[in-house]
Amino acid sequence: MPALYRAVTRVSVNGCPADRYETEFGFRWIAWTADCGFYLNGNHRYFKGANVHQDQRAGAMRSWQSGISIVLRPA
Repeated sequence: MPALYRAVTRVSVNGCPADRYETEFGFRWIAWTADCGFYLNGNHRYFKGANVHQDQRAGAMRSWQSGISIVLRPA
């Protein structure tokens, strides 16, 4: 979780307070390395998913669907 800070904005007219507004904000820290992966705010995070993209030649949708069925069939 990012550290939260508060910025206070004050507006004065002739030295007298006319308005005041508080804004909360925070900073996030991220790192991505080839050997350790992804970190968000100092905590290691895992991504779950598949690297599925079209490797076949550009062509009809039929060839794309057959390529996907090859990737997804049981081992």
